[in-house]
Amino acid sequence: MGIQMMIYWNLIIVHLFILIIWFKTDAFIEYSKLFGIQKWFFIDDFEKKRTEDFELTYQLYLRQHRNCFLIRLITCPICLTTWLTLPTMFNDTPISSFSLNVILTLALYYLFSKLMR
Repeated sequence: MGIQMMIYWNLIIVHLFILIIWFKTDAFIEYSKLFGIQKWFFIDDFEKKRTEDFELTYQLYLRQHRNCFLIRLITCPICLTTWLTLPTMFNDTPISSFSLNVILTLALYYLFSKLMR
């Protein structure tokens, strides 16, 4: 396996890890509280609303109560993966590797999501 291929797989794994942490865990909420920055990210309001709706996720809360362009980007797995992968375009990689990175990352993420159920 060449160095370039290892770089692609490492990027896919890093992007997959970010997606799993962001969409499948409460790590962002917990670390925001740990570092005392929960007010910047409306964590207190989210937790109050979560007591009323136990199925409310942080991403759904952001979409419902803080909806804007940036929020829509970070709460959509496809959009977030695309923007996470975009910097790979700046190191002389062909567009096909960008597309392949996005597709493989999303395929692995959705497979992981399906296996979690």
